[in-house]
Amino acid sequence: MRKYLLFVAACAVLGAGEARSQDLSSFVSAPASALMEFHNYNADMFPLPKNKHFSARINMWPPFSIIFNGVGMKAKLISEGKFNPNVPQVDIVGTFGTILALSAFNDPDIKPSYNDYTLGINVAKSVDEKTRLYWGIYNASVNYSIKVTSSASNSASLDISGRTDDTYIGTGIEYHTRPDKFIYVQTAYGLNTNTIVNRIGMWYGFWEIGLNIFPEASVPAIIPGILGGPFSLFVACHLSF
Repeated sequence: MRKYLLFVAACAVLGAGEARSQDLSSFVSAPASALMEFHNYNADMFPLPKNKHFSARINMWPPFSIIFNGVGMKAKLISEGKFNPNVPQVDIVGTFGTILALSAFNDPDIKPSYNDYTLGINVAKSVDEKTRLYWGIYNASVNYSIKVTSSASNSASLDISGRTDDTYIGTGIEYHTRPDKFIYVQTAYGLNTNTIVNRIGMWYGFWEIGLNIFPEASVPAIIPGILGGPFSLFVACHLSF
C-alpha cells in the first residue's frame, strides 16, 4: 500500500494540471499538454534590456514553483547598432526546469524523474527611444519517467517514460517608462502542439510581474485569474548585469 501511494503521488506531481484525465491511463497516454504548459510558466522569452549583458530569472509565483521550478538565463551576443546602426540586438536564451518534490521519493522501488529545457535566439530592434520590437525562435523539450521495480525479483514491474518537443516562434513589443522599468506584450506559437502562449508583463528593477494567457490551458483554474486556467498571475526575480 505504501508503494502504491508513493506511486500515485509521483504520478500526481508529474501529471498535475492534467485534470481532464479521469484515470492513470489517460495521463500516461497524454500528459504532454500539461507538462509543456508547466514548462511555459517558467520559460523566459523576452530580450535583455539594452544596458544589460546577462540575466538569470527564477519564478516566485505560482507557488508550485517551489516544487516545480526553473531557472531562465539570457546572454547578449550582439548589442544593437554595434557594427552598423541597422544591426539588431541578438540574445541567446535558455531555461532549465525540474520538479524538486520528486527527490522526496526515496523508496528504492520507485524512481520518478522529470526535466525540461528551452533554448532559443531573440532578435530585438528599437523603433524609437522607448519602444522595441522583438522576434525569436525557441526549442522546448519535456522529459519524464516513472519506474517501479520489485525488490523481490529486482525487475521492473512498470516503466513509463516519455518526451515531447515543440518549436515556438514568437514576437513581442516592449515600452520603457524609464531605463529600469518597462512593460511588454508577447505571443508565441507552438508549431508541433498548435498552441498559443501569451504573456503581458512589467519589469522593474529586480522584479517581473504579469499575466500568462494560455487560450488552450489544460491546467485548471485553481484560483481564477491567479493560479491555473487560461489567465494566471506570475512573479519572477531577475539578477542581471
